[in-house]
Amino acid sequence: MRLTITHEQWMKSTHSLIKPRSPSLKRIDQAIAFRDQGEAKRALIAWIDEQNKKRQDWQRSVRNEKGMVKKLYDELGVLGAAPAFQNPAAGVADEAAKAELRREQQIAAAKMFAGKEIKFKDSFWGISRLKCREQTSKIGKARNAAGNVAMTAFGVGSNLGSAAATAGGIASSLRTVIQEIMGELPAATHNEIIEQVFGTTVENFIFEVAPLIGMVSSGAKATMAWVGVARNIHSATQMEARVFDVRAGDASAALQSMIAVIDRQIKKQTADGAIHTTAFAGKVAASAADFGTATTAAIGAVESVANLLNTLVDLVTDAKQMIAGNKLIVEQKLDLDLFNTCPILGCYYIVVQDHSTIMNFDIANMGRDNWQQEAERLKYAIQPVLLKAADLISKSRIGIMGMDQAKGVYQASILQKIELYYKSRQMQASSSIFLDNVKAFIKGNA
Repeated sequence: MRLTITHEQWMKSTHSLIKPRSPSLKRIDQAIAFRDQGEAKRALIAWIDEQNKKRQDWQRSVRNEKGMVKKLYDELGVLGAAPAFQNPAAGVADEAAKAELRREQQIAAAKMFAGKEIKFKDSFWGISRLKCREQTSKIGKARNAAGNVAMTAFGVGSNLGSAAATAGGIASSLRTVIQEIMGELPAATHNEIIEQVFGTTVENFIFEVAPLIGMVSSGAKATMAWVGVARNIHSATQMEARVFDVRAGDASAALQSMIAVIDRQIKKQTADGAIHTTAFAGKVAASAADFGTATTAAIGAVESVANLLNTLVDLVTDAKQMIAGNKLIVEQKLDLDLFNTCPILGCYYIVVQDHSTIMNFDIANMGRDNWQQEAERLKYAIQPVLLKAADLISKSRIGIMGMDQAKGVYQASILQKIELYYKSRQMQASSSIFLDNVKAFIKGNA
């Protein structure tokens, strides 16, 4: 490919206010200025070797912030074309050998995950159960506070026939909301989540809350609006699953897609709850705006229902990913496509393995000019992905049971790191008072 980048474009796009240009970079500058394509290629290869020796991914260099170094890399054909074979049989044999390498790596990965299962973390269940009980407790208190008013839906003197019809409509709307959120889940998972969130059956929950929602003058409209919220969240989740494509091919693109997927999942674990709650709670505000015959207790109950629906959305979203991931483990379909189906499983897949296994998506480059240099770069390019993957594993509500102590998964606490530091220097006795003080401090600030 012909060199089209001008010296002015190169200098402007690779300029840094804080980093002076190294001798190896100046060599590239001069080659481009003289339009010496061969020397520019040799100089760029030397500069990349220098970056690799520093254990740095050159594509993340300040010089490549505008993509100019990568553009030069592609124009100069530093990573050569796929090798051409004069004998067709040799080409077939080469492809077969690469396919065998991929297969062996997949078999090794499958053994690591054999018999494993993704589940909701026990630690999360405990926290979630407490939060849900707080909301159902508020509903119970609201029901007691409303007394006979709640039991008759709208109070003494009201048209009981109309009240029953309205309460029935609210109950029907609530069933629709919950069905929209739950979707098609296996019976066992469905029942586990319902019990976790509501502490009872759907029908019992609806029986408890429908009269209270009915006390809010526009409660029926609010429950109908919640159906729309549930649908929008479900649609957004479905669309998100199709945004990124992580698979064999362009290794750099695959790494960037992995980071994007993990970032999205971390955001979902830490922020979506607030987003969903705002959406559901917005319907609460709308239903309470005119007050009408609503009581404070009833409005509080409606808010609690919104919070429980939000929790339901999050658990169902995780459950669907969990089911998809467990299916892949059973079928032993373990490769980078995991990120498109079950990001948390993809994170476990990359953190517990050696770099060589993770880079199986780069096998196609074998035999090209400078492919080993590119493989070396990928070792350092993978590091940010591994760190983010470990972060998601730590934050996620679901995880693989029995792998909490595995390489890349285990996250030592600050206290454990301090203890390890002192023990490694045989200072246990002299440090016991210090460690006791650290434990007391951590406990007091937990």
